[in-house]
Amino acid sequence: QLRRGKTGKVLLQLPSAQSGNAHYAFELGNLYFNQGEFANAIATYSLALTMNPQESQKAIIGYQLALSYKNLNDCKTALQVLDDIQRKNPQYPHIDEVYKMAGDCYLDLEDYNKAEKSYANLIKQFPDKQPQVADSLENARRLQRVNVAY
Repeated sequence: QLRRGKTGKVLLQLPSAQSGNAHYAFELGNLYFNQGEFANAIATYSLALTMNPQESQKAIIGYQLALSYKNLNDCKTALQVLDDIQRKNPQYPHIDEVYKMAGDCYLDLEDYNKAEKSYANLIKQFPDKQPQVADSLENARRLQRVNVAY
């Protein structure tokens, strides 16, 4: 049975690292994420990654972890996680979303060259996704030119 706190949000116990149930920790992280409790989601996703999840789950957990960091405006840490996914799981079925979030984070950090590279990688590997990032790519290129002009 679920317990609810004063705000009506669901209260759950974190699984212990000894339980080794990465899937449960991931699902709990998703619950926190969906409630907008990104710090709790980060803690839970991080714990899930220490529980030796299946290879197929590592990138999924990592993506949610990066998304949680981005929602807390911590793009630097999100990029570390995204870079790790790109290095270790290039065949991740949603690698296009990894490239897009990386580009968005680089834009937020005003690293326009790296933003352009992320968006260009996305378009190169997934030409059908170009409409989703065309404006962001053009924005990165425009801001890059403005920075060079100053």
